[in-house]
Amino acid sequence: MRPLAAAILGGACIGVGWGPVLSQTPMSERDLRDASLRIVMDVLVDSPVELGQCGAFGIADPGIPEGELLLQEALENPLRPIRLAAVEGLRRIGSPAAIPAIERELQARTWRIRREALRDLAKIAGPESVPTLRNFLLSGRQPESVRAAAADALGIVRDRSSVHDLLDLLAHENPTLRRHCLLALGEIADPKAIGPLKEFQEETEDEYENALVNRALALSGDPQATSRMEALLQSPNPRLRGLARNTLLARNRNSALASFRRSLRRGGTPSRVELILTLVSEDDTSSIPDLRILLESELSYDRQVAAAALARFGDRSGYPVLREALRKSTWRYGDVVRSLLAGVEDASIANLLVDVFRSGELSDRVWAATLLIRFRASFAKRFLERVVRDNHSPYRAAATEALVRAGARAGLEIIAERFNDPCTDGPNPAVASFETAPGPETARYLGEIFPTATGVARVNIALVLLRVLEAEPTPSPL
Repeated sequence: MRPLAAAILGGACIGVGWGPVLSQTPMSERDLRDASLRIVMDVLVDSPVELGQCGAFGIADPGIPEGELLLQEALENPLRPIRLAAVEGLRRIGSPAAIPAIERELQARTWRIRREALRDLAKIAGPESVPTLRNFLLSGRQPESVRAAAADALGIVRDRSSVHDLLDLLAHENPTLRRHCLLALGEIADPKAIGPLKEFQEETEDEYENALVNRALALSGDPQATSRMEALLQSPNPRLRGLARNTLLARNRNSALASFRRSLRRGGTPSRVELILTLVSEDDTSSIPDLRILLESELSYDRQVAAAALARFGDRSGYPVLREALRKSTWRYGDVVRSLLAGVEDASIANLLVDVFRSGELSDRVWAATLLIRFRASFAKRFLERVVRDNHSPYRAAATEALVRAGARAGLEIIAERFNDPCTDGPNPAVASFETAPGPETARYLGEIFPTATGVARVNIALVLLRVLEAEPTPSPL
C-alpha cells in the first residue's frame, strides 16, 4: 500500500451523496476506492455540467482501469459538454470508442479540427484508417495544412502503400506540404524511396528540406545520409541540430550516443549543452569520461554544465566547479545547471546549495531552497513558506511546487484551493500536483478536507484517490 493511501485509510471517510460527509467510521482501502469511483460514476451520469466535465477529463488516465468504460457510458450523457469531455478523454487514452466522433470531426468546417482528427484517427484506428488518410492527402479541395496532417498520419501508421503518393507530392508548390511528406517518408523508412529522395535532394535549394531528406534517407538505411546527420550536430541552426539528434536516436540509440559523445569535443557551447542534456536524459553513464574532460575546458559554461551533468550521474569530480559557479547570481546557463541539479540525489550537494542560500540574491535563495527541501532542510522549508505567503512574489509558484513535492502543508493548502477551479478545457491541474506530493502530512491533509468537500472539489479529490489507491485485480477465470 502506498504511504498516501495508508494514511488516508486511518481517518478519511466518505459517502456518495452530494453533501458534506461527517461519518467517522474508518474505511478499508477497497471501500474508500469504491466510494471514490462511485462519486465519479455519479457525475458522469447525472450531474451539473461543471462536475461532469471534471469527472470525464480526470478519469481519462491509464492508471485508472475503469476509466475507459466510464467514459464510454458518458457518451450517452444528455449534456453535450460532458459528451465532448468524454470524447476528449477517450482520445487521450487512445480508445477505439472515440473513432465515430473523430470521423464526424473530419467533416467539420474548421480546418484545424480536421487536421487534429486525422492524426488522432491514425493513432487509434491504425492501418484501418489508411483509405481515409489517403483520400485527404490527395484531395485538392482540402487546404494544404490538412493534407500535411494526412501525411503526418500516414507516417504514424507507417503505411508503405502511400510512399508513391508522398513522393509525387514533393513536386507540390507548397513548402509545408512538401516538408510533411518528407517527415512521413522518414517515418515509413521504405528503402524503395531512397532513389527518388536523392533525386529530389539534387534539385532542392532549401536547407531545411535538404535536412529532412537526409533524415528520411538515414532512417531508410543510407549510411552517407547518417554521416551528414552527424555533421548537423554542429550546425549553427538549433532547429537542424535538434532534427539531427532525434534522427540519430531513432535510427540506432547506441550509435547515436557514441556520436554524441564524440561531438562533445567539437563545436560551440550551445551544441555541447544540448548534447549533454540529451546524454543525461538517455541516462548514458558511458559519457562520464567525456564530461570529465570538459571540466578542463577554457569555456566556463562548458565546465559548469558538464559538472552538473556529472553530479546528476553521481560523480563528484565536478563539485569544485559547481561551488564556484553557484555563487554567481546571474549566468548564462544557470537554468540548465539548476535543472540538472534538481535530479541529484547525493546529499553532499546540499553543502553547495547551503552556500548559495546563505550568500545569494533572493532568486538564488529561492531555487536553492527548492532543492534543499528535498534533503529535509527545515530552514529551507520555513523560507519557502514565507515566500508563498506573499501573494505578489514572482517566486510564489516555484516555492509552492517545491513545498508540494515535499508534502509541506503550506504548499498543499495553496494547491488545494485549485480543486474548485472548473475543468472546461482539461483535467484540474491540482489533481496531477497532488500525485507528486509524498508523505504522511499530505495524506493527513487530504483526509481532513475530503469528508467536508463538495461540488467540483469533491470530484477532484476522488480523482486523486483513484490514482493513489490501487484497483482490485480482476479475478482470473481459471
